Amino acid sequence: MTLFLGRHSPQRGAGQPINVGERGLGHVLARHFPGGAQTAGKSLFSAGETVPGLVRGAEGVAPVLQRGGNFQRVVEAGRAIGVNRATGLPTTTYIVITDAAGNLIEVRVRQLGACL
Repeated sequence: MTLFLGRHSPQRGAGQPINVGERGLGHVLARHFPGGAQTAGKSLFSAGETVPGLVRGAEGVAPVLQRGGNFQRVVEAGRAIGVNRATGLPTTTYIVITDAAGNLIEVRVRQLGACL
């Protein structure tokens, strides 16, 4: 059994690589990028963004343990990266979810806050 002290993982901290596999990549492209098959009602990344680029930007952010054992990184990109579904406005913030081994589960536009 692995124990975590606080809410940050000592094994998969900031600066650790995130593994972008086919499953995580397919999930993100289908739901959060223009032209995806399941984008209805979702916030979308801008056409010029890429999953590998967004993931690399998240690798320097400390992961926070979530209920269920996954880790979340909230990233402030410093530029417009997509459109917030709730407001219709550009946003500069996104979220990356990984499992305990550092495998990508999800990348999505942050729903609230950080709008330009």
